[in-house]
Amino acid sequence: MQGLKRIFITTAVLLLLLLGAGFLLPGGWQIERETVIHAPPAAVFPYLNSLRQWQAWTVWGERQAASIEFSGPETGPGATSRWLDRNGRGVVKIMQVRSDRIIDYELIYNGAEQPIDGTLVLIPVANGTRVVWRAGTAVGSNPLQRYAGLLQKYQFGRDIGQSLARLRDRLEAPQR
Repeated sequence: MQGLKRIFITTAVLLLLLLGAGFLLPGGWQIERETVIHAPPAAVFPYLNSLRQWQAWTVWGERQAASIEFSGPETGPGATSRWLDRNGRGVVKIMQVRSDRIIDYELIYNGAEQPIDGTLVLIPVANGTRVVWRAGTAVGSNPLQRYAGLLQKYQFGRDIGQSLARLRDRLEAPQR
């Protein structure tokens, strides 16, 4: 009986420590990934300004095989993509395009209260274009949401890093 009581107390203390640590985690996350593509910004921009093109180079294009619906204009502000797959549903919308160099978008996944706000920036460099992808969201004050935010930050960062590599590979591949 004494051993069972110790196990219960130890478990309760560990759960309280985990809960308390959750309050110390950040209430949101921000990430940034970048790559240099050996192509001019004018060649890169159309791939970023069209959500239909995103299907060809983002890792999400592979995963969203179940159902995809596009609405709004083909490119630029208002272009919208909705999908439903085995993991849930989501919507991404291009919100603003500035100077054919900066694209702001909003992504909502599984009805989240806070959207993921993202920006794609094209920076001309000597050998081509530096593409910088920034994204972030608020996760709230709930400690469980903050733990989930850590996982979301890791997964989203991995996905955009892989997607930028795929974009680079696609644009730098020899033309046939």
